[in-house]
Amino acid sequence: MSKLLRPSLLAAVAALVTAAITACAGPPEQPRSVTLAPTGDVRYGQLVFRDEFVGTSLGPAWTPLRGTADYRHGGPFNPTKENQGFAAGQVTLVDGHLTLRAEPRPITVDGKTYPYTSGMVQSRDNFEFQYGYLEFRMKVPQDRGHWPSAWLVGSVHEMAEIDVAEFLTDHTGRYGPMSNVHWGTDWATAKQWGLKILGAHDKDYAQDWHVYGLRWDAGAIQTYVDGVPGPRFEGANVPQEPMYLIFNLSVHEGANPAPATMLVDYVRIWK
Repeated sequence: MSKLLRPSLLAAVAALVTAAITACAGPPEQPRSVTLAPTGDVRYGQLVFRDEFVGTSLGPAWTPLRGTADYRHGGPFNPTKENQGFAAGQVTLVDGHLTLRAEPRPITVDGKTYPYTSGMVQSRDNFEFQYGYLEFRMKVPQDRGHWPSAWLVGSVHEMAEIDVAEFLTDHTGRYGPMSNVHWGTDWATAKQWGLKILGAHDKDYAQDWHVYGLRWDAGAIQTYVDGVPGPRFEGANVPQEPMYLIFNLSVHEGANPAPATMLVDYVRIWK
């Protein structure tokens, strides 16, 4: 028998090999391959949620507007303190990143016009979790007129809230991530822990990538930035119900920042 395969047989063998490799490889991974172990706390090993924002469309966990499934809207979270409305068109996936863009373009929501249009996503009605380790890699604008935030809200009581990383300017003039916890069964009983500095006081966390984490257990919340523990909250007021995720790029009332984007590289949750 000849050692050379006929062209037709060679093509058939090549096709079989290609098919076998494809079957073993599984779905394509994000080009920027990074470890899937938690950065801040390695006690959690079961990955229960993961979005690497690959592709061109939002995954099923996210909605680019506020509200519930029966009423979506683009109103600000706090109309007296924010200068923007939200629009689905301000949310895109670019180069493997969730991109939220704020720009000075008027938008009218429920009869009120805001000078800025920006982007947000939430997992309400799509994905919620209770306890575990949340981690995301995020890059925010440096202009203090912007108000980037990553937080959790209770699915039963809207007063239940965990602000993982909320960029604000504190009384010393530091602009950077801060954490907070809110609780209560209704707005009349709503209370909060108070804003706490997340990360080093003298470090600039804007205009660069950083990894933010939240370890949420029954009775205790521990925040992280780049694997370093931050503010810790303990006690009976730690939220004890499923919560959904929100990422938003707001604009402070009275501010006029230049157009900018907030980027999220990935979101992962372990149990």
